[in-house]
Amino acid sequence: MNPALKFTLKVWFTSAALSPVIIALWQMVYHNISGDDIAILLFLILFGGIFSIPSAALLWLAAYLIPIKSGLNYPAQKTLLTIVGLSLTCLPFFIITGDLSLNNDIGYIIIIYAITIVAGIWVYPLRPADSDTLEIPIENQPDQDANTLI
Repeated sequence: MNPALKFTLKVWFTSAALSPVIIALWQMVYHNISGDDIAILLFLILFGGIFSIPSAALLWLAAYLIPIKSGLNYPAQKTLLTIVGLSLTCLPFFIITGDLSLNNDIGYIIIIYAITIVAGIWVYPLRPADSDTLEIPIENQPDQDANTLI
C-alpha cells in the first residue's frame, strides 16, 4: 500500500472515529444528553466518515505530493500537512453554515475535529511517497565477511 495512502487512512479513521466520541461525551456533560443512546454516536461516526471522504482524498493528495515536490524537511512537511488538514477540516463547515464562528456549538465541533486531525498528522509517521520501507537495501549493506579476520 502506498505510504501516503496508509498515512491518510490512519489520520482519517482516527478523526472520523474519535471526534464523534469526544463530541458525544461533550454533549452528555454540557447539555445533559443521555449516554444510553448509542445510535446517535454511531450516526455521528457514519455521517462524519462519509462527509469527510472528499477532504480525506485531498489530504491524501497533499500527503503524496508534499514529500516529493516540496523539498522540505520532515517537520516542515508535517507543518504544511497540518495547514492543509486544518483547512480541509474547516472548509466543509464553512460551506454548509457560511460561518466559522467558534462561539457556538458548530465552533466546538470544528475545534474537536481540528484537534484530532492535527494529532493524527503529528502522531502517525509520514514516509516519502517513493519508499515503502526505511531498510537499507541488501546490496548496500556492509559485507560481514570483509570485516572478519581469518
